[in-house]
Amino acid sequence: LWKYPELYPPEINNQEQILKNLGILLDWMIENKFFIPEIDLFTGEIWHSTFGLRILDLIYEKIQEGFNCGSFIVPSNCSFLNDKRAWGEIQRRIDRFQKIGCPLCFSISVDGAIVEKKARPKNNGFENLDKFYDNMFIFAKHNNFRFHPMIAACDIEDWIDNYQWWEQMCQKYD
Repeated sequence: LWKYPELYPPEINNQEQILKNLGILLDWMIENKFFIPEIDLFTGEIWHSTFGLRILDLIYEKIQEGFNCGSFIVPSNCSFLNDKRAWGEIQRRIDRFQKIGCPLCFSISVDGAIVEKKARPKNNGFENLDKFYDNMFIFAKHNNFRFHPMIAACDIEDWIDNYQWWEQMCQKYD
């Protein structure tokens, strides 16, 4: 959307319109008795924001009204783990979705500490990457979430060390 803004014109690119359209789509799926086994929520990193939480709350309400789905997968860098309030808000929603039998799962998309510290030191807004990664593993273990590490060709000289870091962290957090 940043590269090609004409794909989503500004007059409809606002939070209220997006929420309204999502509600219309989910209502239509309820009326037509759709079952969707898995839905991936691809977004920017909105989950720390009121808007992201409103989207999750709307989906939760629609499930209670009859929207039939198996689970939701959210690919995310989990930047919300840097903010205890935002982390708590996300965890409360994960727990609520779990209780109604429609898991909300985060597929954690990060590079790994070795390449992250070298390639993007402090450019990502994370003041303490070690603490972030510890929180990330605690969050993943608590919720039984998994990772899908990303790595770039420009980091090739660090791939082995980065892989070993992943191995050590997975062992550390079981």
